[in-house]
Amino acid sequence: MFQSRRDPSPSLEYCQQADSVLVTQAQARDEQAFTTLYERHCNKITRYLTRMVGKDTIGGELTQETFFKVWQGLPCLREPKTFVSWLYQIATHVAYDYQRRNKHIYIRSYDEEPALLDELTLEGPESQVEAEEEIRDALASVTFKYRVCFVLYHIQQYSKQEIAEFLDLTENSVSTYISLALEEFRQKRAKRRNNPPE
Repeated sequence: MFQSRRDPSPSLEYCQQADSVLVTQAQARDEQAFTTLYERHCNKITRYLTRMVGKDTIGGELTQETFFKVWQGLPCLREPKTFVSWLYQIATHVAYDYQRRNKHIYIRSYDEEPALLDELTLEGPESQVEAEEEIRDALASVTFKYRVCFVLYHIQQYSKQEIAEFLDLTENSVSTYISLALEEFRQKRAKRRNNPPE
């Protein structure tokens, strides 16, 4: 049902090489180098966190928290080439901490993922709103670690190999988690349809 629609972009290896010098400089507390790293990665991290928590303002706040933690932790990063992986690990922990503090996590509307909406018969604006709410609610209850892989793969459009590196998982685990996320999503949505809120 879901197809990866990756746009042509530099490989992870290329990005690692491009960032390595900046990371080394930033580890020596070069603020300009860190600012460049921030500018390179801020938008992707913001999109990732916003899709994990469902609100632009919260996603933006969590991005700032993520990069603050990155700045604090940079001196301890042993391998500059692992910066992107390490960055996503921090962002994922920040999203998880937010979920734990707030007892839930809402996924942003998946109108950017047409494969989900294509399954629904929409007759007008009201139906569109209902469909988006149904999708958001179902995805909100998918197990967090499965959802992370799902969002990185289907929304952020990273390869399974890249996600495995980001999250320190095997590619088989990533594939499994993506499949489990989709299965949980289908089950939750079916349950919601059979037991609509009053």
